[in-house]
Amino acid sequence: MSQEEGKIDWPKRWEEANKEFLGLSYRAKRTLVCQGILTISQLSHKSDKELLKIRDFGKKCLAEIYELLNCHGIRRQPKCPHCGQVMP
Repeated sequence: MSQEEGKIDWPKRWEEANKEFLGLSYRAKRTLVCQGILTISQLSHKSDKELLKIRDFGKKCLAEIYELLNCHGIRRQPKCPHCGQVMP
């Protein structure tokens, strides 16, 4: 693979993420893009535990994700990252 083939088109990725993740904070979008998560579908398949392991991604970003997924009709209940129990 040449260097050109392996090069990531960050401006294009960012543009796609801005459309897909409309309403998320800059921090939340940036961390998702850096992890290669560019679509709602990809995001919906990540567990809370996986998301919280991402650097600079905390509970506030996770709350934004729940709101975004709910807006797209994907219902998720917050779970404790330690034990996996559904949180009230």
